Amino acid sequence: MCLLAGLLLVGVSLACGRPSGGGGPSPSGGQPAPSARQPVPIVGSQPPASARQAVSVQLKPGADPNAVAARVLGPNAFIRSATRGAANPPIGAAARRTYLIPVAPEQEGTALGRARQDADVEYADLVPWPPDLP
Repeated sequence: MCLLAGLLLVGVSLACGRPSGGGGPSPSGGQPAPSARQPVPIVGSQPPASARQAVSVQLKPGADPNAVAARVLGPNAFIRSATRGAANPPIGAAARRTYLIPVAPEQEGTALGRARQDADVEYADLVPWPPDLP
């Protein structure tokens, strides 16, 4: 009986000294594991010269506008806030999450379709570009 109790104590002390968590590798230095969604850097591009329409996207809270523009039109997509410089800016709670992505005429349908299917977009539509300036 004493031998069984001794073996039990040795097994418990050895188990307590090992890290838990399934035995998989843990991040070194106490740093969190990198997330799958890294923000896209702001792209310093220009709108297409031939653009006569833009995809207006209302994003879900917390969505990265640059990442959405890159998925809709490619890595060099131009995007800007819909409230900036417009004579009739969007109003309401979602106005700060509404952006314009100007598109060349041959890309309008494809870009609108991609925007409407994007998981970070609540609403998308085509609007005139450039927006009316006051």
